[in-house]
Amino acid sequence: MRFLWTSYRGLIFLWGLVLGILAIISGSLIIFLSTVFQWQLLQTILIFITVMGILSVTGFFLSGKLVGGLDRITQLASKVGSGEFSKENIADSELRETRTAIIELNKLEQTVHFKVNEMRNFVANASHELRTPLTTIKLRVEALRNGAIKDAEISERFLEEIEIEIDRLTCLVNDYLDLTQIESGSFNLPKVSVNFSQLTGEVCEAFKTRAERVGVNFQFSAEVEPFFVNGIEEQLRRVVYNLLDNAIKYTPRDGNVSVVVEAKNDIVRLEVRDTGFGISASNIPHLFERFYRVDATRPRYGSSRGSGLGLQIARSIVETHAGTIGVHSEAGRGSNFFVELPILPDKLL
Repeated sequence: MRFLWTSYRGLIFLWGLVLGILAIISGSLIIFLSTVFQWQLLQTILIFITVMGILSVTGFFLSGKLVGGLDRITQLASKVGSGEFSKENIADSELRETRTAIIELNKLEQTVHFKVNEMRNFVANASHELRTPLTTIKLRVEALRNGAIKDAEISERFLEEIEIEIDRLTCLVNDYLDLTQIESGSFNLPKVSVNFSQLTGEVCEAFKTRAERVGVNFQFSAEVEPFFVNGIEEQLRRVVYNLLDNAIKYTPRDGNVSVVVEAKNDIVRLEVRDTGFGISASNIPHLFERFYRVDATRPRYGSSRGSGLGLQIARSIVETHAGTIGVHSEAGRGSNFFVELPILPDKLL
């Protein structure tokens, strides 16, 4: 019965039911009166009064319910549009459709609120990331203008620093553009069957020289059987690259970095293990956020510095490939990053 009282369709049904009952009563009364008294005028008056009374009462009741519900929805939508985020309470007397609309608007409000905060954080972080290299470039250019250019050694060092900062800015801009395209799905590259074992091996082969140069022991192992996944090869290659880049960057000389590819049921799992400083438990939940770094507690070995978007890009790519990415780490005991992707069935190869 509550559905009939708290639903537009229910109210219409009740309205029709009341009309039908009143019509039967009025009709019976009219027939009785017309038979006994032969009152034609009375019949007309009774019909008019009955119909107008029913329409007035039910119309007033329904309009109050409808307008009241729509007014609450309009007020909530106006709050969301003006950036005033506050969850709207739902009264027990609300019509079912009004309750549903308010619930959906509350969900929309939470999503908008999250996106607004995310955008604010990004603007703040991006501004900080851009300010540092731009300040360095400006200071070096001013020094060169003020006479440092006459000293060949100093000018060469300043130009090298400027070049490094420009490369860093380029990396930052490119990574953000790529991240935006990946998350928005605007990459139009089709997904194909990719030999993930072979792809990982090729990336590892490219990193061996870098590992030797910085004195890090590097190992790669994979099962003999190839594992194929449905994906975009360029993006999957970038995931492996970003994980290996971080592993070597944060592993000290004479440390170890090992890469393992293996299958478990219908999942291919990539693990990148290092013997670096590790990551504290408080930092792990934020590790895949944009521009989040733990450099203050996690020393970086080498002069290279990324854009701060590498792990965020890796996570976005893995998620668009229906996979998962995570890390097991402990401060002082190294890190183990892992990626799991669904293996492509043989019939689709």
